[in-house]
Amino acid sequence: LCTHFVYGFAVLDPTNYEMVAFDRDVDIGSYQYYSKFVNMRNQYPDKKFLIAIGGWTDSRTSKYSTMLASPSLRANFVAKAVEFIKQYNFDGLDLDYEYPAYQQSASEKTTFAQWVKELKSAFAPYGWDLTAAVAGGKSTIDAGYDVPELSKYLDAIHLMTYDFHGSWESTVDHHAPLYPRASNDYLAADYA
Repeated sequence: LCTHFVYGFAVLDPTNYEMVAFDRDVDIGSYQYYSKFVNMRNQYPDKKFLIAIGGWTDSRTSKYSTMLASPSLRANFVAKAVEFIKQYNFDGLDLDYEYPAYQQSASEKTTFAQWVKELKSAFAPYGWDLTAAVAGGKSTIDAGYDVPELSKYLDAIHLMTYDFHGSWESTVDHHAPLYPRASNDYLAADYA
């Protein structure tokens, strides 16, 4: 049923702004999970095996903001990401920076889209996929994602609709409803 498998996560190194293994021992050391993951290609040759970068914990500092704001840091990230993906034999990259312009500069809406464009351009010669896990809430979408621009360069957009509703609310609701309850309710997959 699946077409793609995504290994989560690699992280952004806060000193050189390059993609690195999150847990060196588990990912590339004695446990060799990167190798085990991509070697599943032998069993599923028609599937793609991507590495994701980011996640909630990795996104909670200013390091992504710093990298996105600098054309030279973005260019270095892109070049090193190509080397990383080649070295570990992945089929592409899933961006899981949560979330552009959320607690950082509003300019990230533009610089995130530029980063995606730069990555896609670098991946084209290899035929690699570039995907992103993105917020499903209207305010986060409006603030951080240039949707028309991102749609040009991403092979897939994964909507994180699993937390439209939750324990922070005073009423019970489905955590990811398909349709809104009212015309001004943007917390539904149909809107996102």
